[in-house]
Order: sequence, then structure tokens, then C-alpha cells
Amino acid sequence: MITRNPYFDFLRGFAIIMVVGIHTVTSMSPDFNTVEGIVIIILRSLLNCAVPLFLVISGYFIASKKISFGKEHISFLKKQIPKIYIPCLIFSIPYLTMSLISGSNGILKPLAIFFACGFSVYYFVALIIQYYLLLPIFIKFNGFVGLILTVLISALSIIGVTYVIKYEGIELPLLIYAGLFPLWILFFFMGVFFSNHNRNYKIIYPLILTITGLILQILEYQFWMQRDVTALGIKMSSFIFSAGMIWLLFSKKMESTYSEKILMKTVNWIGGISFGIYLLHCYVIIAVSKIVPEIGWIEKWTLVLCITVLLIWIAKSIFPKFSVKYLGFR
Repeated sequence: MITRNPYFDFLRGFAIIMVVGIHTVTSMSPDFNTVEGIVIIILRSLLNCAVPLFLVISGYFIASKKISFGKEHISFLKKQIPKIYIPCLIFSIPYLTMSLISGSNGILKPLAIFFACGFSVYYFVALIIQYYLLLPIFIKFNGFVGLILTVLISALSIIGVTYVIKYEGIELPLLIYAGLFPLWILFFFMGVFFSNHNRNYKIIYPLILTITGLILQILEYQFWMQRDVTALGIKMSSFIFSAGMIWLLFSKKMESTYSEKILMKTVNWIGGISFGIYLLHCYVIIAVSKIVPEIGWIEKWTLVLCITVLLIWIAKSIFPKFSVKYLGFR
């Protein structure tokens, strides 16, 4: 079994900081006409590896348990699913309440969305649960054939999502287009693959793939913007960039650069409470947006992160056991 490694807590912290950055971006349609617009496009493109990075880290540590179908798998599910599902439901209650009060969707639909983790950005919990259910299959086919197969599945899924949303203009709920396992399967499987394969490889190839993916993201962004289609978020080029970035970050050479410097230790600590930040930060974004609506992106990003971390620290200090079990503040 793979033991806890501070470098991967650092990566978790790095990923959750990027997630907050994605959700606090103030301009959803930046252009190339201003320096600010160009900076936002490039920086926003760099952030697109956040969700894939979380998935790879999850697959990396969970796959090391070598779980197979049967009692062992059932025991694993009973232990792991409540840890993420219960806090998700608790944090979804305000969204459910607002939906029920509005009355526009009746009662059954909001309840279905609630139990499916469909409110806000909580699709990630539904996604992880699906991968928990499929874990023995991933472990059984943990090889290059499985890696190629998951590349194809993710590629076909992103093509399908792109066609439906961008070409057909059909609006799909986030849970449907981002919360089903085929779309992100490559990244969870990459974690499974890394858990059983040597990470002492040259970084030149992942570096080339990362740079290529970033350039493709910028070109694809321009392509969609010229057609008045939302260009940020999930797209093929961002998957290419994410695969390269993760391949790069998971190398032993990159891991060896980690040190106990204060900045890295801070990010490491943030990684330890990343799930709590994920659950809470959207509420903080709503509050900050109402209190200081004119705040810039970087300032808003920093403020939301600091407030969220502070609230988690206070909750953990006052109600340590409750915060861990029911709020996901680990």
C-alpha cells in the first residue's frame, strides 16, 4: 500500500487552489483585445487540469489497496462512500431548500438532484462514487491496454459533449455532461496506472505534451469565441494539456523538487483540507460577490480562499469530530 506522501498533499492543495480560481473568474468571455484578456485566457487555461489532477491522485492512492469484487469491495464502499456522500448532502441542503421554495421544479426533481449530488459543483462526488464502484475493474486491467482504452473512451466522450453543447446548442446539467464516469475515466485510470508502474521516467515528453496542450487550448478558445460559443471549461485541448501536466507532475523528478519551504508547506496544509474547501467555497463566493461585487479576479480568488480556509479552521477547532464526519473538514 502507498503511504501518505507530503508531495501529494501539495498537489491536492495546488489543485484546490486552481478549483477556487476557476469558480471565481470574473470575466467568462475574455478576449485577445486587451493584455488583461490575454492573461485571463492563458491563466484560465492553466487551471483546467485541476479536476483531472484530483482524479489522478484519488486513483493513485485507492488503487494501491488492490481491491477485488466481493466482500472486500463492499467493505471498501461502506467505508469510503459515506465519507464523501454525507458531507455532500449536508452542503446541498441550502440548494435543495431554495429549489423547493421556488416551486418551479416541483418536489421530486429537486430531491432527485439532491440525492444524485447534482447541485452546484458537487458532481465530483457523484463521479468519485462511480469510480469507487468500478475500482476492481480498473485494478484488473491496470496496464497499457487499459490506458489506451480509457484514452479512447475519454476522447469519444469529450467529442460527444462538445457536439451536443457547442454545435447543437443543447444546455445540459453539469451533472449530466461532467458527472458521468466515461468523460474523465482517463484521469482516474492514470492514477491507477501510476500506482503500479515506475515513475522514474524522462520529463521531456510530458513537458512537450503539456506545452502543446496549452497552445491548443488557446487556439481552441479562439475558434469557439469566433463562433460566439462559450470557450472556457471542458474541451479536447484541455484534456490533452491535463494529461501532459499530470504526467509531468507525477514524475519522480518533479516529486524530488518538493521541499519543506513555508510556501510549499502552506499549500500542503491546504491540500489536507481540500475536500472541505471544495464543499464550502461556492457559498463563500456567493457572499463575497454580494459584499464586494466590483472586486477583481485575483483579489476575489485570494479572498474566497482565505475566508474558506479560516471558516474550516474555526469549525475544526470548535467541533473537531462533527467537522470530520459530517462536514468533510479533515
